[in-house]
Amino acid sequence: VQGQGEAAFESRPPPSREAEHSSFNCLRALLDLLQTMGRLCPIYLMNVKVGSEHLIRRVAGSSVVGLSASDTSLARTSMLFLTTLCELSTHDNEAVQKAMIDNLTQIRKGVVTRLLMGFCGKFVSTLLSPASQLLHTLASKMALRLDFETDMVAILKQEYFLLGDDAKNLTLSVFRGCAQGTISATELETFLCQVWKIHRTDDFSLLPSSDAVARLLQRFSLET
Repeated sequence: VQGQGEAAFESRPPPSREAEHSSFNCLRALLDLLQTMGRLCPIYLMNVKVGSEHLIRRVAGSSVVGLSASDTSLARTSMLFLTTLCELSTHDNEAVQKAMIDNLTQIRKGVVTRLLMGFCGKFVSTLLSPASQLLHTLASKMALRLDFETDMVAILKQEYFLLGDDAKNLTLSVFRGCAQGTISATELETFLCQVWKIHRTDDFSLLPSSDAVARLLQRFSLET
């Protein structure tokens, strides 16, 4: 029985900065290794196990968390790793295709949520290009399109997207263009960089009716 003022559970001290940095380094090194393995020998990658669990499934989940890590290098490595998995979803080997699609289906919504949140002003500028490439690859790969738009609709309803309903509809239209092959990776990056830049303003209350949003709607509505 706890006395007055005592906690019911023993508290653990937060990890030290050194321990956190070491953990980031280990995960980043592992993602680098597995990305190279995926490019050179994807059949081997999909069969590596830790105990009874496939390593790729465990690491894919960790890479989703890595997308929003405070360590920018880890976030970038996570994006590049996940882009490789997306590319392998259309591999010539059907077993590789299936393994990658199964893994990506489990994590897709989490990936898209974290990436879109980043483009709503959270990312540092150096992450915009690899994040945009990952989103374009997710949207454009035939096998990964299932329910992608449904996920997008739900994600854009979240409070961190501050540009208003017209901009939400435009964003859906842009990603629909990616899926249909009419919006290139470069065009998507240009659009998302503008979304990111507008979200970096100090006065959020004025965003939906701002001149910056109006210019965004005019420019990209014409292009899409």
